[in-house]
Amino acid sequence: IDARTKCPSGVATVETLTSFLNGLLSILTLGIWAPQTVRMTCASGTATLPKGTELVHVAAHATDAQFADMLQQAAVRSAQIDRPVAVQFNDVTSAKE
Repeated sequence: IDARTKCPSGVATVETLTSFLNGLLSILTLGIWAPQTVRMTCASGTATLPKGTELVHVAAHATDAQFADMLQQAAVRSAQIDRPVAVQFNDVTSAKE
């Protein structure tokens, strides 16, 4: 999924979902096959993030590979903490200020 074409204002949240059947299949295959659904919410520019949402910054000049890696990290982190993780596109140096 190329989120930059689907969400020109950026991705607001990334959530990972595992159905009961997919979880069962993951257990039966010892984790070799672990399908999940990723739900991304596009940023509107005026959205307020849900309380407890973590933020992942992506540099505006990130390569496709870096962008894909950051989305993957956000999805994994969302699954780990069982909360939404927001992805923000900006200059990484300004995000640290």
